[in-house]
Amino acid sequence: IKEVYDLLERSNLPKGNFIFQLQNLILLKQENSDYTAAGYNPKTNTITYEKEIDLIHELFHVASTENESKACGITQYDEGSNVKENYGLDEGITDMFADMANSNVPCGYPFERMCAEMLRNTFGLQIFNGYFENSFDKFLAGFPEEVQESIEDLISTLDEYQDLTKLIYAGESTFEDITSLEELSEYIMETLIIISETMGKEKSE
Repeated sequence: IKEVYDLLERSNLPKGNFIFQLQNLILLKQENSDYTAAGYNPKTNTITYEKEIDLIHELFHVASTENESKACGITQYDEGSNVKENYGLDEGITDMFADMANSNVPCGYPFERMCAEMLRNTFGLQIFNGYFENSFDKFLAGFPEEVQESIEDLISTLDEYQDLTKLIYAGESTFEDITSLEELSEYIMETLIIISETMGKEKSE
């Protein structure tokens, strides 16, 4: 908790949700469980974990969740279909901050984290204020207008990327899925370059 709080404090990032959620946060330790990683349930404000190092990633989910919200950070549910959206980049942002707080935290989303780090390197840390305010709309509005469409494109494509990687890890993928993943990865990289070049970065950067 101190490592997460200290990073928020020294980076001048919003701490309100974190402080509020800590008041009734529930930690459930699983001994010798089948869990491969920890998990956070925002509706019950509960972290389930086996290894303490995994708490740091989950605590950033806590820090980016408003009271009684059903989704963390920039993740949201489509009002019409109730389909989960924006979760790929949300996990990447969470992994990025977990690594900044403690470099020993295992990285579960390396490609997604790289995307978050590229946004950080292009726009600065304050671009993630909307993440800690649990608002996708505030997050998107924080970017310059000329790149907002590309940011939305990046976010939706990262969701597709994550869905495909889950199929591959589960052993349920086809050859076409792997080809699609390669194409998605290339498209995401091109989108990141377009965003950075629009903001005046050289391709070599």
